[in-house]
Amino acid sequence: MEITRRDDIGTDLKAPSAARGGVPTPGYALVSVVRPRDVVVHYDSRQEAIIGVSVATGLPESAPIYWVARESYARRAGEQPRWLPGIRVPLGHYQQLASPLTLAQIRAEKDQLLAIRARIQAGANGRPIYFPWIPYQDTLRTFQSYLVKMPQEAISLFPQLGAAIERSAVLSSSLDAASPVEQVEKAVGQAAGKIARVARGQGFQLDQEVKVAVEAHAMNAATEFYAASWDVADVHGKESYDLVCRRGDEVRHVEVKGTTTDGAEVILTPNEVRHAREYRHTALFVLSNVRVERAEDGTVTAVGGVRRLYDPWGIDEGALTPIGFRYQVPPA
Repeated sequence: MEITRRDDIGTDLKAPSAARGGVPTPGYALVSVVRPRDVVVHYDSRQEAIIGVSVATGLPESAPIYWVARESYARRAGEQPRWLPGIRVPLGHYQQLASPLTLAQIRAEKDQLLAIRARIQAGANGRPIYFPWIPYQDTLRTFQSYLVKMPQEAISLFPQLGAAIERSAVLSSSLDAASPVEQVEKAVGQAAGKIARVARGQGFQLDQEVKVAVEAHAMNAATEFYAASWDVADVHGKESYDLVCRRGDEVRHVEVKGTTTDGAEVILTPNEVRHAREYRHTALFVLSNVRVERAEDGTVTAVGGVRRLYDPWGIDEGALTPIGFRYQVPPA
């Protein structure tokens, strides 16, 4: 069960690779054990209710995420959202419950829920169980974590939730393995805008932690640059471009690329090319010559870089070179 205040519930699961101070936290670490076809229950902390369910459609993957901690310490410190290296699990088949399952309804089952919790705890041999609810005064409260484990016994107490999960399980059975073409398209999508191999171009890079660090660093640089005179929103999770910038009646779409090379070449996906040709108010932000530093504990940090801005971006002023083709074979 995801416990969150997000506006885009059901899009994905995401968390920083490490919490504040560089240490892992259990609530974040559970993201890495989610697997395709797992059903995810979504609890909206603002409504204090379970509002929907979805299905994991892919494996956890390293990815830059736009993030701000929600803890009271972070709020007091005035932390602002920024790009961080993280881990992400794509979700699909989101279904909103016909009526939210409220915390008041959950509390009505307090005795049974605490009995389930006690049985699980007794067999855990001291290991954490990540149960969704904990005792609080004379009632329950939701466990303060990002991701918790939802026991089947607890689901059976709430028929409307159980019915939604059954529907999601049916939908998850339709998730087929990606074809070779789809796998290649995903690989190109992952490489586009990320770190280069040792060459003049942007290229592919096997070190996923380095790719993510460079991409997050470039996204932060682009966001900070445009935020000086525009209202900036992150849309990279749902659009082919990364940022949308607004200033009065002006709207600018920004494609962001980060690379350790001189930035002479970058990788573009077919959708990025199509959008740049169709929407003339598109800009290309390239952060080249990024340096990568690896600490003794293995932590990767991207620093520095040279900003190259193409605004407006005339995509056909540069040279597009195909690195592969999708071919639909003719009838036999």
